[in-house]
Amino acid sequence: MPVCKACGAERKLIQAHIIPKAWSPTIDQDGRPPKIISDNGFPKRAPIGIYDSDIVCAECEKVFAKLDDYATKALLTGQRESVFDIAFAYPCADRLTILKFVASLMLRANWSDQDAYRKVKLGSYTEKLRGLVFHDAPVTEIDVIISEYDQGSVPWFGPYKQRMDQARFWVLSAARFAFWIKVDQRKLPSEFSGISLRTGVKLLSVIREWKSSKQKKSMADLARKVQAKFGPLWKSHS
Repeated sequence: MPVCKACGAERKLIQAHIIPKAWSPTIDQDGRPPKIISDNGFPKRAPIGIYDSDIVCAECEKVFAKLDDYATKALLTGQRESVFDIAFAYPCADRLTILKFVASLMLRANWSDQDAYRKVKLGSYTEKLRGLVFHDAPVTEIDVIISEYDQGSVPWFGPYKQRMDQARFWVLSAARFAFWIKVDQRKLPSEFSGISLRTGVKLLSVIREWKSSKQKKSMADLARKVQAKFGPLWKSHS
């Protein structure tokens, strides 16, 4: 009997999305399901996003689903207000619930063996994130900064690590958002204290321009690399 990675019980596991379906790109510029591109796997179409059947049982998936539904209504499609054209405020979104949602995304990515997430290793923070998501355990080392691109449809890019003032972050993309998750005992850089989910007064998402972003250049470079590697097979698997 397989073991659920969330609760540790021997139970039947179910197919679960790493990134919720509503948060996954559904079409590319040609109106087709998007290609998921990773530097260690063959490019493939993913009409319903990336999912994994070896992570959680049905009971634990209900915890994820509740957070997914809340974040979809409060953040992805929720009311937002412009703040001097440099950020959006989401007045109907509860900061700590969104923090748990983002933590649940990182847990799923950490537990998944899918190519796009194999580099995600949280170490001792796995248990801390599990405690936060499933038991509301206070974890002061975990914090999240949210940014979003200035256009609604952007390509998907895999999680990557980033340091700011020596503090370690994972950057995880979903829909138009990029979540900067601090997994470090070091303090959050002081300039971000007003916009983080743990210390900010309201939920704010900083607006970023897609055209000039490093992610756009990285995605273009990676696409060229994969296309050169697989050559004519690229089109035959479209």
